[in-house]
Amino acid sequence: MQTILNRCGAALLMALGALPAYAGVASSVPAKIAASALINNSVAAAGSPLTYSTQVPLSAGGTYYVYVKVQPGAFNGVPNAAAVFTSSNAALQTALQGATAASLSADGSFAVYTLAALSTTVPVDAAITFAPQGIAGNDGSIDDLAALVNGGVVSAQISIGSRASTATVLADIDSAAGGNIIIFEGQPVPVNACNIALQTGYWWNPAEPGRGYFLEQQANTIYFAAFMYAASGRATWYQASGQLVATGAATGPVCTFTDALYAYANGQTLSGPYVAPTIPTVVGGVTISFLDAAHATAQWPGATVNIQRYPIVAGGLGSGPSAAQPQTGFWWNPAEAGRGYGLEIQANTVYYAAFMYDGSGNPIWYLAGPGAVSAQGTYMGALAQYANGQTLSGSFQSPVVANASVGSTTLQFSSPASGMMTLPNGTQIPLQRFSFLPAGISPTVSVTLAGDGSGTVTSNPAEMNCGTPCTEQYAQYALGTGVTLTATPASGSAFGGWNGACTGTGACVLTAGANLQVGATFTSAASNAVVVTVTGPGTVTSAPAAIRCTQTGGASCSGAYSNGVSVLLLAAPNVDGSTFGGWSGDCASAGTAATCTLSATRAFEVQALFYPATTIFAN
Repeated sequence: MQTILNRCGAALLMALGALPAYAGVASSVPAKIAASALINNSVAAAGSPLTYSTQVPLSAGGTYYVYVKVQPGAFNGVPNAAAVFTSSNAALQTALQGATAASLSADGSFAVYTLAALSTTVPVDAAITFAPQGIAGNDGSIDDLAALVNGGVVSAQISIGSRASTATVLADIDSAAGGNIIIFEGQPVPVNACNIALQTGYWWNPAEPGRGYFLEQQANTIYFAAFMYAASGRATWYQASGQLVATGAATGPVCTFTDALYAYANGQTLSGPYVAPTIPTVVGGVTISFLDAAHATAQWPGATVNIQRYPIVAGGLGSGPSAAQPQTGFWWNPAEAGRGYGLEIQANTVYYAAFMYDGSGNPIWYLAGPGAVSAQGTYMGALAQYANGQTLSGSFQSPVVANASVGSTTLQFSSPASGMMTLPNGTQIPLQRFSFLPAGISPTVSVTLAGDGSGTVTSNPAEMNCGTPCTEQYAQYALGTGVTLTATPASGSAFGGWNGACTGTGACVLTAGANLQVGATFTSAASNAVVVTVTGPGTVTSAPAAIRCTQTGGASCSGAYSNGVSVLLLAAPNVDGSTFGGWSGDCASAGTAATCTLSATRAFEVQALFYPATTIFAN
């Protein structure tokens, strides 16, 4: 085995008490977040109904407000909600019909409808129809809507949010450009626009051992740490965080995130008393373009680096977490904001980094592991310190061991998300998982049903119960919550299997972190399911045509076929230079051939692997 440093490297955390603002959300007043609207925009001629759809789930029991802006004078008394709003979703219809309304502006150009409390969670794409009444400027109608954009095209401007306010809401609505839809601080979590759950843990470039990265996704937020070396040779670290943004491209990166790259100083040392770090400095911008859940390209001033997930032990990336083991991700002591720990478990082997400050106030990192976690949940290991490796923008330079044993530490885990650390001087500090999500935002789990049969998917904790006529449902869970999904076929149907974040036909066990998507296929008694999971930039299609599956998953990743039908699966890499890495599961015997043929005499599960268009990603 190579030296520990050449196998990976340390992670780092910013001054945890100084998390940058979340995607435009202000700390004290509502703010516009045009990129993740709760309601999408529609345009129609005056006098025609306008149809909207929810863009994120609305939480059960939550109180929501619908804001409407119209031409000044169009409100001569705010129209009754029951007369102007309808929804095909039963819970949303009840909430709309029970809404109360009031004008928020003296000229009657802006109104707020307070919805009745929702009895159940309202999923994405629930339709809302906004029906104009009467004649403009008369009887309180809203059919003469404001000519807001495009040289007088008549459009409605409606938003839904979880705050009722007056002047601030008005200012935001009135200053909206181009008829954008507005949402406000406190809204439910946005759906992960990229539709993939990035792998949390250590990342690296195999051609640059000695520096590396620790990355975690919570809901749609990324927290990124880079460990490397300063020009003087000492170990140092940088941090960034931000929201994932979908590229919408057919090939290349699926999603990106961009933020300032921060450097911190003058915080707490390994054994010293608590000292808050100083305000960070910006060393430049960073953009990470994710090709799939385990491969990306990172850019910052002076460097473009291909990075991929790092295996702590052979086969470790495919080992999967157990419900009882410590959670992979960022950990901290809330009483010591400014220093923290990046911890990953693969195949019961722990690897962790401690990032803090030296006696002169410089950021520094130490590394421990890899080592086993005992049956009692204990890990013991020495912290090592490295020096003279590759800088942020410099060429590769192999580091040296500056101190092989800075001191011994012990981690004693009391639960998957909490524990106690004993430092080299004997001091004990409580540790817990670090949540970097804004208040009111939680990870989501979504379920999509497919196939020619019927059945129900339920969850424990009991947040979801999705069956006919449900085809898609979302639920929010606290970070780190263990979620078990169970599929129960209806009489005359069979469960064909999971795709997306789960595979197989048993219970689907998840840990809430990134926004997760799960597909469930139910088949009729006369058919069998073929379920496909794609990893990487490529597409699997079928003949007869029923499957067209990419790494973003969905209902098109499964098909129901009559018993005995021959099914041909075709693997096609993206046209950007990606390559097909091979089949596994029920098509393993096909190896790296582009096609796999199955006879649908039973349910089949197939996995297809594609590599991005760069040679360092090959195994």
